[in-house]
Amino acid sequence: MGGLSLISMVAALVATSPADVPATPCHILPGNPSPVGGSERGVMPEDLATLRDMGTPNIPSTRDKLFTLSPDGRHIAFQLRQADLVANRYCLAMVVLDLSKPGNAIVVDNGGEFPASSYGIADNPPSGLPTTISPVWSHDGLWIAYLRKDLGSTQVWRARTDGSGAEQLTHMPFDVEGFALTEDGTGVVVSGRPGIDRFNKDVEVEGQSGYRYDERTMPGVRSRPIAREPIDTEYFKVSVGSGVISAATEDERALADPGTVDQKIPGAIWIVKGQAGSKAWSAPVKPDDISAPTSLHIQYVGKPEQACPDVVCQGVQDAWFDDMTGDLVYLRYVRGEADEQFYRWRVGAKHPELLLRTESRFASCQTSGSALLCTVDELTSPRRIVRLDAKTFHMTTVFDPNPGFASLRKGQVQLLRWTNAYGVESFGHLILPPGHQAGDRHPMVVVGYNSLGFLRGGTGDEYPILALAEKGFAVLNYQTPLDIGMKKGAKTWEELRRLNSTDWQEYRNTVSSIDTGVDAAIATGTIDPAKIALTGMSFGGSVGQFTLVNNRRYAAAILSSCCEEASVATMFAGPGFSKVIHDEGYPRLIDEDTAFWKPMSFRLNAKTMSTPLLIQIPDSEFLVTIEAVTALQEAGQPVDLYTFPNEFHVKWQPVHRIAVYRRGIQWLDFWLRGLEDPDPVKPNQYQVWRTLKH
Repeated sequence: MGGLSLISMVAALVATSPADVPATPCHILPGNPSPVGGSERGVMPEDLATLRDMGTPNIPSTRDKLFTLSPDGRHIAFQLRQADLVANRYCLAMVVLDLSKPGNAIVVDNGGEFPASSYGIADNPPSGLPTTISPVWSHDGLWIAYLRKDLGSTQVWRARTDGSGAEQLTHMPFDVEGFALTEDGTGVVVSGRPGIDRFNKDVEVEGQSGYRYDERTMPGVRSRPIAREPIDTEYFKVSVGSGVISAATEDERALADPGTVDQKIPGAIWIVKGQAGSKAWSAPVKPDDISAPTSLHIQYVGKPEQACPDVVCQGVQDAWFDDMTGDLVYLRYVRGEADEQFYRWRVGAKHPELLLRTESRFASCQTSGSALLCTVDELTSPRRIVRLDAKTFHMTTVFDPNPGFASLRKGQVQLLRWTNAYGVESFGHLILPPGHQAGDRHPMVVVGYNSLGFLRGGTGDEYPILALAEKGFAVLNYQTPLDIGMKKGAKTWEELRRLNSTDWQEYRNTVSSIDTGVDAAIATGTIDPAKIALTGMSFGGSVGQFTLVNNRRYAAAILSSCCEEASVATMFAGPGFSKVIHDEGYPRLIDEDTAFWKPMSFRLNAKTMSTPLLIQIPDSEFLVTIEAVTALQEAGQPVDLYTFPNEFHVKWQPVHRIAVYRRGIQWLDFWLRGLEDPDPVKPNQYQVWRTLKH
């Protein structure tokens, strides 16, 4: 369902928490020196694993605040994060940049633990992706406040913007999930869910007489009950000076939970307001139809509402009023398209005009005088902060955390578009090795399921695309197509799930799209069709499983999450979650529905499979993998399984990421090119793999 699979849903509940151990502060500098080895070399796995990052490595929501502007508009603040491969940790820094002096960034706070984000359910299991930390400026601009995690507890901190010091502001007995500063700056309004801690304390008492196996239990996680929604969010006010805690008033609560939509506009998805009181918003054309497009509306002060009738006003992600002209500038992206576009809708004009069409991905845009400040992810360049001129839309760099990356040699990138057997359009990028010459045909690695923005490592960041190209592989990075249920015009979420799940239709839709993309890549004449490998993570892992059961075109495969079997949908999911799965069409365990599982199950197809398969999974997903792997091993199939300790659905530990990168490349070299690396990840690795060949 467009990125949601049984494995990824279960993984949202099987994640563990990182060990709460004190972290020795490490320091990160805002500028990046030239890469080791100079500029005459290509991208290595270590270059990707140690990038300085802002926010999530995935494409962020256009409305996420990866940086924030000071009250006077002269400075920005943001968090930088960089992996330390030796110490297996992340260095975190809060940075303030003077916009008039782009090279004069200063670190105002170093420290804190990896801010793992949650799937948003009650027990708050981390996903493995980092939380985007958005600093909040004091009204006088002298300090910034932000969330920071230490010893497993997330609290509000503040730092002086001149770099003269940082301190912890709150000491709540629960994790702070959101906060705001009071108007006078003397208080912090915090939000969190202390009910989770109360539940866990009650469970400790319950354990004295034994836990009952019920909807709170997920055997794939643990026998101990897990908190389930709803768990109420609670709000408190903390005095900045004294630390005194009191219940938040309704007005104070509104500061910490302002909402993103003006409730006076029914159906609005988002709303933006101009300085003069003008407002613009996006809303579905048909509120009761999830497949219907969205439309853009604008209302100037004293004038009637105006709806844009043009197709280019559909799929608007964010918008801003030009402070100088009053015009509306907006950013548009429609799923299935490779480009996103900026448009200007001038005051009094009937139709918008195109400003910029690009394969780059912009986010966190904010008005700054006569310009927009945004983050941008480009195909072969990691995220940086840029300024877009209001008149020309010319782009200049404000801050690049990885300037040395530009000097590295990259592969050749080509956009491919295609339509699958179901009539669904999609696209992908074919990356050829830097040394490609006319007539060369390369082994190819298929990576997915997101081909938007920086070509880093696919979903989950486990397949280092530019490093693979440097090693001599072509890479097809595909974008998942529009859900088949959406293509068929589903009106409700229930209808969408039914259309997607019936006879594995969403998997068939995605596999058809990948196959069509592979054919398009082969048609370029640059690919050896006998040497193609498939990879997959999360929904892509489930798609990979379905593909390997039903398709024999791949010479090797790697999965980072696995495997959908009857046991996953029943025993390991537990009674509460299993009911949700069964309502979507999955059979019960007692039904023994072999016909249902035959198109997907490794266990039921183990005897007829032959593709060499490497599986690298977090320990939190070990139980849901072992049934399939056992069947493949019993059938004598070439499968090798590695499990990484204390990991989440998306692996967060730097040493694990680099190991996954390196072993994946070595596996592909071994099976597609017959090569063995003199520095294997494991000493006996190739001895095992040679055995699998025979």
